Amino acid sequence: MLDVLTSSQLSEWLAYDQLEPIGSGWSDWRASYLCSFLTNVVGQLYGKEGEKPELTLPMDYMAVYDREDLKEQLISLKQKQSVEEMRRTMLAIAGTQNRREEVKTRKRVIKPKQ
Repeated sequence: MLDVLTSSQLSEWLAYDQLEPIGSGWSDWRASYLCSFLTNVVGQLYGKEGEKPELTLPMDYMAVYDREDLKEQLISLKQKQSVEEMRRTMLAIAGTQNRREEVKTRKRVIKPKQ
């Protein structure tokens, strides 16, 4: 491509890319928009009766490339979890671990044929 384009044409395309992004950044946005749209539609159609589903935004599905943004998102996620949610999560983890231990220690009993 560099063999075909002059320096000024390449500069024009770079300027155009700044105004109207070409490539994966725009594709990420389209994919996140589609994910958000589908999540909202499915939530509206198949959500529990009488409950209003939480709507999502395309930014909820965008990859985070900036570590500071990621840090802020993690902090906000931590603040949203209630004590009851933490309790249920820990009980679920403990229950899974208890079942694993039970399976490990369970002895197989072979009954004699009569």
